[in-house]
Amino acid sequence: MALSPLSKLAFLVVDDNANMVQIVKTVLKSFGVVHIYDAHNVAEGLGVLKQFAIDIVMLDYNLGFMDGID
Repeated sequence: MALSPLSKLAFLVVDDNANMVQIVKTVLKSFGVVHIYDAHNVAEGLGVLKQFAIDIVMLDYNLGFMDGID
């Protein structure tokens, strides 16, 4: 079975709703994504970005004191 082109990319999922994080991770895995990181707030997300080479960030627009745009 051939690997998905997405298997080479690293994704970061940022959402304060743990259930939504799990749903998004499950969907990404179904598309063949292998490298998935998660964070539950902006500060955690920035920490992950500093620690790993992330290609794509998927985040909630409304994350408490900072929104997805910030």
